[in-house]
Amino acid sequence: MTITGSGLGSKAIKTFDLLDQFIAVLGATKPTLFPFLETVGGGTAGNNSIESYKGATHFVQAVDEVPNAITLEGEFSPYIHVGGVGSYSFDAGGSQYLQGEDSTDYEFASNADFSAGAFILPTDITSVAVLAKYDVNVQREWKFGLQSASKIELESFDETNDHSRIGAGDTAVTINQWSFICATTDGADSDASQSFYLNGVADGSGNTESNAAYASQPGTTAKLAIGAAHNTTPAITEIFSGRIALPFVTGKELSAADVATIYNIGRILLGLA
Repeated sequence: MTITGSGLGSKAIKTFDLLDQFIAVLGATKPTLFPFLETVGGGTAGNNSIESYKGATHFVQAVDEVPNAITLEGEFSPYIHVGGVGSYSFDAGGSQYLQGEDSTDYEFASNADFSAGAFILPTDITSVAVLAKYDVNVQREWKFGLQSASKIELESFDETNDHSRIGAGDTAVTINQWSFICATTDGADSDASQSFYLNGVADGSGNTESNAAYASQPGTTAKLAIGAAHNTTPAITEIFSGRIALPFVTGKELSAADVATIYNIGRILLGLA
């Protein structure tokens, strides 16, 4: 795919043309992308909530574990990059994260394709969640982030049968450095159903089934979380520290070419190219 609107210099970067290309790569099935265009506002619903780009309209709110309504400008240090999109700073010490709703657009049951990804600048690379629709021991569905060895991880959970499929990439993410992480799956009950990508390049595939009783990933009532996973809401766990930009989830198993295109678009938008 040819990327347009990416000439040299900030004046030449066409933010919304590039976001349109990004969302086009995510496909027509349940694409959700948060470009983090908002820089001020509280965490209560309807008060400057953070909005997704095109597709179905979704919102996340800035909250902490209590949950208190907190402000973006006071707690998340929004930064607008050269390409016009933002990144937010997350701090595990403050139990800060972004909470969304329980939506069928985040559910990929019946062995359906899906992918998740984000640009991250982590200050902690051990057992952290970046995107999750997952409430520990209550309503587990899927969780995407970094595992204990700092490698990309995707967990698909079968809450009905209380078993999971968990896969991980091959390479540890580097702390204090921008990285693009992505996981894709065809949703099948198969050891080969997941693939991982680091900075636009294939980084391993496969997963391990916790028990033969695993069948599929049914929908739950868990809410979307960015920068954490729920631990019997409103408590949270695996809290991310560092910056997150351009988080997305989509009902498409992205190809290697798709992932490379998204990586290149994101690098332009974030001023990393």
